Amino acid sequence: MTSLHTLLHPWIFGDTTNMASDRLEQLYAAYNGFLVVIIPIALYVCWLIVKKVWLMIRKTRVKNYIQTFSTNDYFWNEKRMIEKAKEMFISVQKAWTRNEFVPLAPQLTDKLKMEWQEIWLRMRRRKYMFACSVIDIKRITIIGVIDHFDNHQDRFKVEITGYVRRYLRDNRQKMLTENSTTGLQKVTDIYSFIRYDDQWLLDGVHYSANFTDMVLAKTRNYHSL
Repeated sequence: MTSLHTLLHPWIFGDTTNMASDRLEQLYAAYNGFLVVIIPIALYVCWLIVKKVWLMIRKTRVKNYIQTFSTNDYFWNEKRMIEKAKEMFISVQKAWTRNEFVPLAPQLTDKLKMEWQEIWLRMRRRKYMFACSVIDIKRITIIGVIDHFDNHQDRFKVEITGYVRRYLRDNRQKMLTENSTTGLQKVTDIYSFIRYDDQWLLDGVHYSANFTDMVLAKTRNYHSL
């Protein structure tokens, strides 16, 4: 026969089995919620560390290459190359704001001038306007160098990271285009230079570059082959 204590126990003292089960489910849910939050943060932090270490290694490697190149060719000068990249970054934002590269023409390759003219023509047809009002460069890193047998094939690439206020406006709709913002934004662009008559000409601009783009930048010394 079932005792009265056995029958009344769940009502008076509560069903300890169900309580324990509910508690475990709550703890499990909380643990899963913690993982959902912490794992992406941990992965992002790891990604930043990997990127920073890679940039340090690449920067050191490229610096060594430039030092080697400069022993036989004075034109390879890291300081002047970085200054050139900084100067061009600022000038390019101004050129795009005006849709005019006349002051920059002697410092651009014909290929890049044609590319920009085609883009600006399409922008004018669609009544688009580019604007840039703030430029705050935080880092310029040479990520790739090529010393060719033919000096006109010498090249280098720089990664430029900083904060800018630049956007694309649709004057026909009187609004910003999709993905544009007037707020200050962090950007990473890659500028490519090629040597011509003992001066560095801007040969390409890769806006909003990602880590893969930086990894693909080549470094090579043809004279050592």
